[in-house]
Amino acid sequence: MKQFKLVIGILLIPVCLLLIAALVHTLMQIQALQQTEIYFLAGATAYVLIHLVFRWEFLHVMSHEVTHWLFTLCFGGKITELHVTERYGGKVIVNRANFLISLSPYFFPLFAVIVLLIGLLIKSEFQIYAAFLTGFFLSFHILFTINSIGRGQPDIYQHGSFFSCVFIVFANVLIIAAVFSVVSRQFRYIAFLKDAYNILAGLIGLQNA
Repeated sequence: MKQFKLVIGILLIPVCLLLIAALVHTLMQIQALQQTEIYFLAGATAYVLIHLVFRWEFLHVMSHEVTHWLFTLCFGGKITELHVTERYGGKVIVNRANFLISLSPYFFPLFAVIVLLIGLLIKSEFQIYAAFLTGFFLSFHILFTINSIGRGQPDIYQHGSFFSCVFIVFANVLIIAAVFSVVSRQFRYIAFLKDAYNILAGLIGLQNA
């Protein structure tokens, strides 16, 4: 199974590069930042600065284990044990596991998604604050994901380090684009996907066919 995942990981590398290029290109089409976009970027920057001073390890451990729990429930599994402590870290025991459950904390920005959903329900005048917190917790997710990969977490080794890391990048690009498409009225997820297709078509010569 790990050999199969290794092959999938190799095949995903050009897809990741394609999606990253499409994301950057689509973002560059935004000419003038709107208020929600400015607050989003301010929130993202704010957490980066905070992260340089101190790190919210307990909050990270909690989001990590709760994300495992949520994905286990989504796949029809059950949780038999869940512990979160600042000193000893977290632990979750489930009766079902697959690579999505194992890797979910590394690609699903739990707190950012929660704030994003709340932002859709509140009055428009308060949505800029939801945008700020979405950017804040998206940075929180990205930086702690990078730190976790650097530490060599068992979740990552379980499915093969190479496959896990490539898949984490692949899923993160898709989800980050989705989050920003909700925050920004100028960024369209469909446009991002079309951009990816157009880049691919240009590379393999479909546009000239």
